[in-house]
Amino acid sequence: MVPNGKMRPLDVPRDLDGLGELIGVSFPGELARRGADLQEELHTLRRLIPVVRTLGRVSEEFRHLLDGVVWEDDGRIVGSVVIQRTGNDSARWYVGAVAVHPDYRRRGIARRLLTQAIEHARRHGARVCILDVREDNAPAYNLYRSLGFVQFDGTSQFKLEDLRVPEGPKLPPSYRLRPWKLKEWRASYQLALAETPPEVQAFLPVREVDHRITPLQRAALPLLSWLQGIATHRYLVEHGGRPVAALRLSAQRRDKGVHELRMWFDPAYRGELAEPLLVQALRILAKYPKRNLLVTVRTQFQDLVQLLEHYGFVEIERMHKLVLRLDG
Repeated sequence: MVPNGKMRPLDVPRDLDGLGELIGVSFPGELARRGADLQEELHTLRRLIPVVRTLGRVSEEFRHLLDGVVWEDDGRIVGSVVIQRTGNDSARWYVGAVAVHPDYRRRGIARRLLTQAIEHARRHGARVCILDVREDNAPAYNLYRSLGFVQFDGTSQFKLEDLRVPEGPKLPPSYRLRPWKLKEWRASYQLALAETPPEVQAFLPVREVDHRITPLQRAALPLLSWLQGIATHRYLVEHGGRPVAALRLSAQRRDKGVHELRMWFDPAYRGELAEPLLVQALRILAKYPKRNLLVTVRTQFQDLVQLLEHYGFVEIERMHKLVLRLDG
């Protein structure tokens, strides 16, 4: 069936309201499980757009962060794909916000939008495109596979609603916990290199360029966090003078949105350090509004999964990570 309407480039910020309406009707369950406030997220994005565009005029790493295509019918956005460059070069792009209004599905709209978005990335130097798909979303998974995407990794997202200061172990005295400065980006690269399984790296190698933080980014990231109402806490754990674990906690300063936690571990130290770091993050959150806390971990790291469940986290989403190679 030839769908009604037409495809055109995403026009930010003009399309934000229409895009928000589409995402709300396309993914109501996911938004509810996360405890996300879609309107607040759109409001925050509006504040960020002028800053991101200004930075994009100055430096390449802030360009192509708001690219995409939409399908429009009778003035209404009924399909979307957002695609953005990741890292500090143009080789890797992330595909997101793949949505089609329920009344317009099974008409080939998603395939047309994805094909156009991927071609856009290719024209701007992309060699791989990456996306996430829910494990139980068979129609989307089959569509991506038909376009050449292959699975290379999997993650589970957990949510904690009842935030409280827990009783738990402290960091052993042989380890040093200290603030993690943005200019110390090599620690992130070293930990990602250590914790990423070989079978994942075979599809998507860990690259130094994806972790490097430029001087402009070091200046801009605190401003972008402030505009989002986020206080970012970054800590590094050292043993024998080298990094063995790290955490980044994005805490909501206002009574809106969700808190998010990301942790990295050298596999040899994960068993000893995971619980003290998680407890450290929960203690930090005690001074912030009580919002849901989201944590994403690799599904295959069952020790982390069990730890989160022990502290009351509930798995809300399991995702497959897919990659499409454009360089042959």
